[in-house]
Amino acid sequence: MLLALCFGLLSCKKEFSTPQVLVPSFTGISVTNAALVSGSLNFFIDDQAVQLPDSLTYGTTALFTLSNNPNPSNPLSGYTPYLSVNYGYRNLTVRMPGINNNLVNVGGYFEPGAKYSLFIADSLTHGQLQYVLLQDKYGFPDSTECQLRFLNLSPDAPPMDLWAFWKAGQYGTRIFTNSPFIPYNSNTIPQVQAFSSIKAGPYYFIAAVSGTSNILLQGGLFLQGGSVVTIYAKGLVYGKGTNQLDVGVIQYLP
Repeated sequence: MLLALCFGLLSCKKEFSTPQVLVPSFTGISVTNAALVSGSLNFFIDDQAVQLPDSLTYGTTALFTLSNNPNPSNPLSGYTPYLSVNYGYRNLTVRMPGINNNLVNVGGYFEPGAKYSLFIADSLTHGQLQYVLLQDKYGFPDSTECQLRFLNLSPDAPPMDLWAFWKAGQYGTRIFTNSPFIPYNSNTIPQVQAFSSIKAGPYYFIAAVSGTSNILLQGGLFLQGGSVVTIYAKGLVYGKGTNQLDVGVIQYLP
């Protein structure tokens, strides 16, 4: 009886349906406020207010808390700074609290499974705020590497070169060249969407006026293995106090 049952099972004809391709139904959107405005900004998708768990004040990225210093025992920390949004045509807007006028209005098609970063920049004293929308194109670095990009979001800064000094050594490598203020140079967007691979570990970074030794920004940063990081310049070269030229850092966890 057991033999007959086994033979019957082995001789049964199996019917398989056509394999189905799973398409993600969501896209990820990250929002960073690099604009020189007082107070916080409100973020809207398709004219619906998005309730963020943290404040979108100057120099902050929604859903990401930064804790960093050059000490490897206290590395970059946070979590993936993406809002999960239904893919398709979406309209993104930014407003001041209690004011219905849009400071930034971004419309477009957001691909399923893709990830995007929206940066708000400039200053209202210059007439209006600007924005940069990037599709984040990074791979999955191994434990010995980090993927890195550099964005110039300072409206009065000249194009910059970014130099990396391994372990704050004497000799550095120029890893990004001639980076202009992106909102005024949209032709650079295809380049700045991509990330470059760099060895993980402690670095001293210097941002200088392109082609010169005139230093604009400098500081140490420990890049974790397997991480994806954006460094961006914000503020004004001739600014004072909180408006002076400064740097922001975001980590995107793959």
